[in-house]
Amino acid sequence: MFKAGYITHAQISGQTKSPASSLTINVQNTFNGARRRISSLRPSTLPIFNTKPSLVASIALPCLPSQRCRWLHMCLKKPSYATKLEPLHVCKDEEEKDFTDATFFRVLRRAYFGSKSLQEKLLFKLRKIEFVEFELCPENLVDHILPDKYPPTLDEYDFLPPPPLKKCPPIGTSHMMHLFTSCSAQPLNTNLYLRHIPKRREQALSFQPDLVDAITGWGLHFVESLNSALAVTVMFAVSLVLGIVFAICWCIWRQDIQGAFGVASYVTSVITLAAMTWQMWAF
Repeated sequence: MFKAGYITHAQISGQTKSPASSLTINVQNTFNGARRRISSLRPSTLPIFNTKPSLVASIALPCLPSQRCRWLHMCLKKPSYATKLEPLHVCKDEEEKDFTDATFFRVLRRAYFGSKSLQEKLLFKLRKIEFVEFELCPENLVDHILPDKYPPTLDEYDFLPPPPLKKCPPIGTSHMMHLFTSCSAQPLNTNLYLRHIPKRREQALSFQPDLVDAITGWGLHFVESLNSALAVTVMFAVSLVLGIVFAICWCIWRQDIQGAFGVASYVTSVITLAAMTWQMWAF
């Protein structure tokens, strides 16, 4: 008997046998035999795939936006007259731990000074931090800033104690500046002051041009003023160095002490006016 799939001479009985037909039969038989040998090498069962759960699906998110994420609205001054909104994400610290008063004010300091250029750090000085109500304008600019204001409800903002408040602001301006400058250096593991600061739930405030009413928000306003100490320091250092150097050189060259300090006084006056002019134009 012949295996299935092969063409036999009996199948072509009654037909005229020719060399061409014999060659065709041989080629077909060779092809069918090769195909059956390849089929016999395949495994009889389906391959078993790894059914272990995905690692990505088992990793928990550090925070869920609807539960833990909070946004602090920082109103920062920008030259020359603008005030801009800079949202600060308040969720976890650098070590993925809950914020304490010390770690929060450390991050707040880094966010404030990180938004300033070197020129702004030299020319302006932080005077106080206020709890404010503001209106958001295009390009994240802020207008109509009202100090000592707090959110009326807990619908969008998270803070304690809930309204109505017995005192506003909950943290005085002088004490707020003390916390901003010194709290990050103290080992405070509480969140006594952090819970008083209003933080927006889910996402930061964003401008929407299709709204008819003004977009109102609450946060912290960093009030700055011109750093007059810089101008005084520059005038004192330059006047002292140049005045003394010029007086000594004039005395040695001209042998005239009175004339030397007379010219040095003139140079000091010019330097004073130049430093004040530079500071006024820079503002």
